[in-house]
Amino acid sequence: MQILKICFIIILVVYVLLLLYFSYKNGKIIRTVLLSALIGIITFTVVNLLSGFSGVGIPVNAWTLGSSATFGIPGVLGLLLMRMII
Repeated sequence: MQILKICFIIILVVYVLLLLYFSYKNGKIIRTVLLSALIGIITFTVVNLLSGFSGVGIPVNAWTLGSSATFGIPGVLGLLLMRMII
């Protein structure tokens, strides 16, 4: 299980670096990062609203909200995968 957590962290770090690289190359850093954070929070909310139907929800705390805002959709998917595996 520990190796799986390390793999998720590596994937999320690579995602953030790619997001920052492409947003810098595009010239719209703040807009891209804020849009990714907004989409991550919306996805987090939708997942928790649908947890009654699916049975899999993400607990709401500072770490989960922060990771979903920082990493966007891949962050929420990573949280879901870790929640289902662990």
